[in-house]
Amino acid sequence: MNLLTVRRHFVEKSGRYDLVVDEVDWQDNGADFYINAGQKFIERKINVKKSIGRFFKKLSVGEAGVSFRGCRAIGEVWAHFPEEQVRTRLKKLSYTEFRTKFPAMNKAVDSGSPLYFTPVLLRMYPDKPILSQWEQYLGFFDVLAMSGSEVFDGVLVYPPTDQEIIIEVTGLFENAELTADEDETYWSMVHPEILLLGALYQLEVFNRNREGARDWLEALEIALADIDKDVVEEESFDINQMEG
Repeated sequence: MNLLTVRRHFVEKSGRYDLVVDEVDWQDNGADFYINAGQKFIERKINVKKSIGRFFKKLSVGEAGVSFRGCRAIGEVWAHFPEEQVRTRLKKLSYTEFRTKFPAMNKAVDSGSPLYFTPVLLRMYPDKPILSQWEQYLGFFDVLAMSGSEVFDGVLVYPPTDQEIIIEVTGLFENAELTADEDETYWSMVHPEILLLGALYQLEVFNRNREGARDWLEALEIALADIDKDVVEEESFDINQMEG
Protein backbone atom coordinates (compact mmCIF):
# COMPACT_ATOMS: atom_id res chain seq x y z
CA MET A 1 0.00 0.00 0.00
CA ASN A 2 1.08 3.56 -0.56
CA LEU A 3 0.41 6.29 1.98
CA LEU A 4 -2.88 7.33 0.38
CA THR A 5 -4.29 3.81 0.72
CA VAL A 6 -3.00 3.42 4.27
CA ARG A 7 -4.51 6.79 5.19
CA ARG A 8 -7.92 5.81 3.82
CA HIS A 9 -7.92 2.48 5.72
CA PHE A 10 -6.75 4.23 8.90
CA VAL A 11 -9.60 6.74 8.74
CA GLU A 12 -12.19 4.06 7.96
CA LYS A 13 -10.99 1.79 10.79
CA SER A 14 -10.79 4.58 13.34
CA GLY A 15 -13.91 6.46 12.26
CA ARG A 16 -11.92 9.68 12.46
CA TYR A 17 -13.02 11.23 9.17
CA ASP A 18 -11.96 14.61 10.52
CA LEU A 19 -8.35 13.52 9.96
CA VAL A 20 -8.76 13.84 6.19
CA VAL A 21 -10.00 16.82 4.16
CA ASP A 22 -12.79 14.83 2.52
CA GLU A 23 -13.79 11.30 1.50
CA VAL A 24 -13.14 11.92 -2.18
CA ASP A 25 -9.40 12.56 -2.40
CA TRP A 26 -8.62 11.48 1.19
CA GLN A 27 -6.05 14.24 1.61
CA ASP A 28 -4.30 14.48 4.94
CA ASN A 29 -5.73 16.59 7.74
CA GLY A 30 -3.80 15.02 10.62
CA ALA A 31 -3.93 11.29 9.83
CA ASP A 32 -0.34 11.11 8.60
CA PHE A 33 0.95 12.14 12.01
CA TYR A 34 -0.47 8.98 13.60
CA ILE A 35 0.62 6.76 10.71
CA ASN A 36 4.23 7.92 10.98
CA ALA A 37 4.13 7.73 14.77
CA GLY A 38 2.88 4.16 14.43
CA GLN A 39 5.69 3.27 12.06
CA LYS A 40 8.32 4.66 14.43
CA PHE A 41 6.76 2.77 17.34
CA ILE A 42 6.82 -0.52 15.43
CA GLU A 43 10.45 -0.06 14.47
CA ARG A 44 11.39 0.40 18.11
CA LYS A 45 9.48 -2.75 19.06
CA ILE A 46 11.10 -5.18 16.63
CA ASN A 47 14.01 -5.57 14.24
CA VAL A 48 13.41 -7.26 10.90
CA LYS A 49 15.74 -7.94 7.97
CA LYS A 50 14.85 -4.58 6.47
CA SER A 51 15.80 -2.77 9.67
CA ILE A 52 19.42 -3.15 8.60
CA GLY A 53 20.60 -0.55 6.13
CA ARG A 54 23.83 0.49 4.41
CA PHE A 55 24.87 4.11 4.05
CA PHE A 56 27.63 5.12 1.61
CA LYS A 57 29.48 8.41 1.42
CA LYS A 58 32.61 9.55 -0.39
CA LEU A 59 35.51 10.92 1.65
CA SER A 60 37.93 13.29 -0.03
CA VAL A 61 41.61 13.52 0.81
CA GLY A 62 42.11 14.81 4.35
CA GLU A 63 38.54 14.15 5.49
CA ALA A 64 37.90 12.08 8.59
CA GLY A 65 34.16 11.75 9.17
CA VAL A 66 30.71 11.33 7.71
CA SER A 67 27.28 12.27 9.00
CA PHE A 68 23.82 10.88 8.27
CA ARG A 69 20.25 10.87 9.52
CA GLY A 70 17.79 8.19 10.56
CA CYS A 71 20.27 5.75 12.10
CA ARG A 72 19.00 3.95 15.19
CA ALA A 73 22.25 2.09 15.90
CA ILE A 74 25.63 2.04 14.15
CA GLY A 75 26.98 -1.45 13.49
CA GLU A 76 29.97 -1.92 11.20
CA VAL A 77 32.02 0.62 9.25
CA TRP A 78 33.98 -0.30 6.13
CA ALA A 79 36.44 1.70 4.05
CA HIS A 80 36.35 1.06 0.28
CA PHE A 81 39.53 1.85 -1.65
CA PRO A 82 38.57 2.23 -5.34
CA GLU A 83 42.17 2.34 -6.61
CA GLU A 84 43.08 -1.00 -5.02
CA GLN A 85 39.59 -2.47 -5.48
CA VAL A 86 39.55 -3.63 -1.84
CA ARG A 87 37.62 -2.82 1.29
CA THR A 88 38.62 -2.96 4.93
CA ARG A 89 36.49 -3.32 8.04
CA LEU A 90 37.45 -0.62 10.51
CA LYS A 91 38.00 -1.41 14.18
CA LYS A 92 35.50 0.22 16.51
CA LEU A 93 36.68 2.29 19.46
CA SER A 94 34.57 3.99 22.08
CA TYR A 95 34.57 7.76 21.88
CA THR A 96 36.80 7.96 24.97
CA GLU A 97 39.21 5.36 23.57
CA PHE A 98 39.33 7.21 20.27
CA ARG A 99 40.16 10.56 21.86
CA THR A 100 42.73 8.96 24.15
CA LYS A 101 44.43 7.03 21.36
CA PHE A 102 44.48 10.03 19.02
CA PRO A 103 44.84 13.10 21.27
CA ALA A 104 45.79 15.62 18.57
CA MET A 105 43.04 18.17 18.01
CA ASN A 106 43.89 19.02 14.40
CA LYS A 107 43.00 16.35 11.83
CA ALA A 108 45.76 17.58 9.51
CA VAL A 109 48.54 16.18 11.72
CA ASP A 110 48.34 12.74 10.13
CA SER A 111 46.84 10.92 7.16
CA GLY A 112 46.78 7.46 5.66
CA SER A 113 44.40 4.54 5.21
CA PRO A 114 41.69 4.66 7.91
CA LEU A 115 41.92 1.82 10.42
CA TYR A 116 39.58 2.86 13.26
CA PHE A 117 36.18 4.46 13.71
CA THR A 118 34.03 5.76 16.51
CA PRO A 119 30.44 7.05 16.70
CA VAL A 120 30.89 10.79 17.08
CA LEU A 121 29.10 13.25 19.36
CA LEU A 122 27.63 15.83 17.01
CA ARG A 123 25.35 17.91 19.16
CA MET A 124 26.71 21.31 20.07
CA TYR A 125 25.63 23.25 23.13
CA PRO A 126 24.01 25.64 22.76
CA ASP A 127 22.24 23.96 19.85
CA LYS A 128 22.69 27.00 17.61
CA PRO A 129 26.13 28.41 18.35
CA ILE A 130 26.98 31.94 17.30
CA LEU A 131 29.75 32.49 14.77
CA SER A 132 32.45 33.12 17.36
CA GLN A 133 31.62 29.79 19.05
CA TRP A 134 31.85 27.94 15.73
CA GLU A 135 35.32 29.38 15.27
CA GLN A 136 36.31 27.76 18.55
CA TYR A 137 34.79 24.39 17.64
CA LEU A 138 36.32 24.16 14.17
CA GLY A 139 39.83 23.76 15.52
CA PHE A 140 38.94 20.35 16.91
CA PHE A 141 39.48 17.11 15.03
CA ASP A 142 36.34 15.46 16.43
CA VAL A 143 33.87 18.14 15.30
CA LEU A 144 32.00 17.89 12.00
CA ALA A 145 30.67 21.31 11.06
CA MET A 146 27.10 21.15 9.85
CA SER A 147 23.70 22.77 10.15
CA GLY A 148 21.16 21.02 12.37
CA SER A 149 23.78 18.71 13.88
CA GLU A 150 21.47 17.74 16.74
CA VAL A 151 19.42 15.51 14.39
CA PHE A 152 22.40 13.79 12.76
CA ASP A 153 24.53 10.78 13.62
CA GLY A 154 28.05 10.29 12.38
CA VAL A 155 31.33 8.44 12.59
CA LEU A 156 34.91 9.60 12.76
CA VAL A 157 37.68 7.58 11.15
CA TYR A 158 41.41 7.62 11.80
CA PRO A 159 43.74 8.42 10.28
CA PRO A 160 42.13 10.94 7.92
CA THR A 161 42.24 9.47 4.45
CA ASP A 162 45.13 10.22 2.12
CA GLN A 163 43.11 9.21 -0.96
CA GLU A 164 39.51 9.42 -2.12
CA ILE A 165 37.58 6.53 -0.55
CA ILE A 166 34.02 5.40 0.15
CA ILE A 167 32.86 4.92 3.74
CA GLU A 168 30.11 2.34 4.25
CA VAL A 169 28.13 2.39 7.49
CA THR A 170 25.97 -0.64 8.27
CA GLY A 171 23.41 -0.42 11.06
CA LEU A 172 19.78 -0.13 12.02
CA PHE A 173 18.10 2.62 10.01
CA GLU A 174 14.60 4.02 10.23
CA ASN A 175 12.22 3.73 7.31
CA ALA A 176 11.65 7.05 5.60
CA GLU A 177 8.76 9.15 6.85
CA LEU A 178 5.62 8.82 4.74
CA THR A 179 4.75 12.27 3.40
CA ALA A 180 3.53 12.12 -0.22
CA ASP A 181 0.46 10.12 -1.23
CA GLU A 182 2.51 7.74 -3.37
CA ASP A 183 5.17 7.10 -0.69
CA GLU A 184 5.83 3.49 0.33
CA THR A 185 7.97 1.88 3.01
CA TYR A 186 8.73 -1.68 4.06
CA TRP A 187 5.88 -1.62 6.57
CA SER A 188 3.30 -0.14 4.20
CA MET A 189 4.17 -2.62 1.45
CA VAL A 190 4.91 -5.87 3.30
CA HIS A 191 2.95 -5.51 6.54
CA PRO A 192 0.32 -2.77 6.00
CA GLU A 193 -1.99 -4.37 8.57
CA ILE A 194 0.70 -4.01 11.23
CA LEU A 195 1.33 -0.40 10.23
CA LEU A 196 -2.40 0.25 10.68
CA LEU A 197 -2.36 -1.38 14.11
CA GLY A 198 0.55 0.87 15.10
CA ALA A 199 -1.24 3.98 13.83
CA LEU A 200 -4.49 3.07 15.62
CA TYR A 201 -2.54 2.44 18.82
CA GLN A 202 -0.89 5.86 18.63
CA LEU A 203 -4.26 7.50 18.03
CA GLU A 204 -5.61 6.03 21.28
CA VAL A 205 -2.43 6.97 23.16
CA PHE A 206 -2.75 10.62 22.14
CA ASN A 207 -6.45 10.55 22.98
CA ARG A 208 -5.50 9.23 26.44
CA ASN A 209 -7.79 6.23 26.00
CA ARG A 210 -5.96 3.63 28.09
CA GLU A 211 -8.36 0.78 27.40
CA GLY A 212 -8.38 1.37 23.65
CA ALA A 213 -4.59 1.71 23.55
CA ARG A 214 -4.20 -1.52 25.51
CA ASP A 215 -6.43 -3.42 23.07
CA TRP A 216 -4.55 -2.18 20.01
CA LEU A 217 -1.19 -2.85 21.66
CA GLU A 218 -2.18 -6.43 22.44
CA ALA A 219 -3.18 -7.02 18.82
CA LEU A 220 0.03 -5.38 17.62
CA GLU A 221 2.27 -7.46 19.86
CA ILE A 222 0.62 -10.70 18.68
CA ALA A 223 1.26 -9.73 15.06
CA LEU A 224 4.87 -8.71 15.77
CA ALA A 225 5.52 -11.97 17.62
CA ASP A 226 4.75 -13.92 14.44
CA ILE A 227 7.25 -11.80 12.48
CA ASP A 228 9.84 -12.33 15.20
CA LYS A 229 9.40 -16.11 14.86
CA ASP A 230 10.21 -15.85 11.16
CA VAL A 231 13.36 -13.86 11.90
CA VAL A 232 14.52 -16.41 14.48
CA GLU A 233 13.72 -19.28 12.10
CA GLU A 234 15.82 -17.73 9.35
CA GLU A 235 18.75 -17.04 11.67
CA SER A 236 18.74 -20.64 12.95
CA PHE A 237 18.01 -22.36 9.63
CA ASP A 238 21.61 -23.30 8.78
CA ILE A 239 22.22 -24.52 12.33
CA ASN A 240 19.16 -26.74 12.25
CA GLN A 241 20.14 -28.14 8.87
CA MET A 242 23.64 -29.00 10.07
CA GLU A 243 22.40 -30.62 13.25
CA GLY A 244 19.74 -32.58 11.40
